[in-house]
Amino acid sequence: MNAMAAQAGSKIGSAKRTVAPSESYDFEFPKADPDNPPMREHAVFMYKQPRSDGDVTKGGTSWMGGLPALGDVQWPHDAAGQAMHHVMQIDLSDAGLFLNVRGLPMLGSIAVFVALGEDSRKFETKVLYVKEPRGETARPETLIPIGNHSFGGPSIHTTDPDSRTVLPRWTVDLVQLTLDSYIAPNDGKTLKQELSAIRPLGTGKNVSTFNFVDDLPNGQDPSYWHSAQIFADSLSKAARRGASLTADDRAQILGDINDWDELVQNMETLAADMAIWASTHSPWDVMSPVDLALFKEQFTPFEDGRQKSAMARIYHSMPGSFGFLTKLADATLKEMVRGPDEVFRLLPEPIQQATDKDHLTSRLPHQMFGPPSWIQDGPAFHEADHLLLQIVDDSVIGLELSGGHIQVWISPDDLAAQNWDGIKSYFECS
Repeated sequence: MNAMAAQAGSKIGSAKRTVAPSESYDFEFPKADPDNPPMREHAVFMYKQPRSDGDVTKGGTSWMGGLPALGDVQWPHDAAGQAMHHVMQIDLSDAGLFLNVRGLPMLGSIAVFVALGEDSRKFETKVLYVKEPRGETARPETLIPIGNHSFGGPSIHTTDPDSRTVLPRWTVDLVQLTLDSYIAPNDGKTLKQELSAIRPLGTGKNVSTFNFVDDLPNGQDPSYWHSAQIFADSLSKAARRGASLTADDRAQILGDINDWDELVQNMETLAADMAIWASTHSPWDVMSPVDLALFKEQFTPFEDGRQKSAMARIYHSMPGSFGFLTKLADATLKEMVRGPDEVFRLLPEPIQQATDKDHLTSRLPHQMFGPPSWIQDGPAFHEADHLLLQIVDDSVIGLELSGGHIQVWISPDDLAAQNWDGIKSYFECS
């Protein structure tokens, strides 16, 4: 995927590929010139709080996802007028314990928003300074579901429509790397070793049933009723979207569209019947072998790799469809890993322990200030600027960025003037 560059200021930068794929996935830093080391501030890294420390969906003064605390500040909208999605809120009084950067406020917080909607065509980022954050700010009615910008379709699978518009909340801890060598790191490997000495980095493993096949009640098959509920919901969404398509769009999917309306209506009926059947259980109840066998029978006509019926072809042409039972089981597992404590604690103990070991960071944690990671050459445009934020791909909370990152840059003059509209942001992936 090519880089998409976007910004909230007046100039859009571009980025061309400058490193090989194997290098980009390792987030390696360029080698520093020992005679002319880059002068960048020490960095503050943001680690997701261990689940063993408490409920990450509540409390804390810095967090990923969830609803922001904007006080009197208005929720931002993108150029198309759609409400943007809250990605993180950082307590500047905590960050100020580690940073001394001219213009960076020592009180209040910054809230970061990105246009992540399913239909978002431009990658926009906005940073708001909130002098007096208090309480959660209610979501606006114009907030649309979050899309998966790696593979299309929704990022968060739940039957609660409100939950699809907000990333799951996860409290973060701020940690500074104080070693002098970090000012001019020699390579990414050294940096990772230094970071690991402070807080273990994630292994990069996906949260998937494949990694926990021996721990889950039904292995890689759906173990919890949540999987049946979100499949029914995906059928209903596909039917509703299918009913709204033009004749030309329908013909591209099916060719002969004479039976389209009947097929879509049958899909909606099937979705309703399945939803009633699945709703007789809590989403987090374990499916019995008998119920699992019945669910498999209902899912089989929609499974990828089979000769698809006309209804299945319509279903799979829509974003958010599921082609395999394992994908349903994986979506449920992620919802439980990032869910509130009463849901998370229902998972088998090995999965709870692995969450804190493997999934609190990606290959590198989120970052404020310091030298940037290089995937393409976006940082080359900002040698004189501050790296205000680097937000990495974080599938655990539904931030799907194709293994890439968002970098938010601000000039020293704009930061000194607290001109947050002057930021420049890039989304880069390999």
